[in-house]
Amino acid sequence: MGKTINAVATGKKRANSVITVTHDNDKAHFDVIGHPRLTVDFSAVSAANMEYAAFHGIKQRVVDSAAIAWDGIGERPTPADKYAEMVKIVDHLNSGSPDWNTTRGEGGGAIGGVTLKALAAVQGMELDAMRARVAEVAEKQGKTVKVKLAEYATMPAVIKKIVELRAAASPVKADDLMAELKG
Repeated sequence: MGKTINAVATGKKRANSVITVTHDNDKAHFDVIGHPRLTVDFSAVSAANMEYAAFHGIKQRVVDSAAIAWDGIGERPTPADKYAEMVKIVDHLNSGSPDWNTTRGEGGGAIGGVTLKALAAVQGMELDAMRARVAEVAEKQGKTVKVKLAEYATMPAVIKKIVELRAAASPVKADDLMAELKG
């Protein structure tokens, strides 16, 4: 069997996923819970549709890389930030690598945002060291980094630090807001 792709989110299969996509050599299989398998036989697809599918997949891969999440702290991603992420993917695809995904070292994107920043502050660690540690723990537990960060985000100390970070980054200060209420 070939690669399994979770249609809700690529990577490890999520518990709440209703669609699973797999492929083996020349077929793509779509399994929807409670329904018969759907299969696309690549040899039956027209050359024009295969060419468009390749274009669409690569276009989507490059454009998706520019969808940089903003964590509410600091500046929003700029067009230059988005372009830099796109360059990483274009360079990777043009490298001839058989891997669809880049490695972290190639610039697989930032993870964690404000939760990661808060966790690093609470633990007294540098951001990059905390990012690596969370990834290590997630891998050991068979979870995604996103899932581990969501778990860590429920810790009272992390919640408090997130609130502090967001308040510090806010263009409107709490004292100004309170003064508005006093009239």
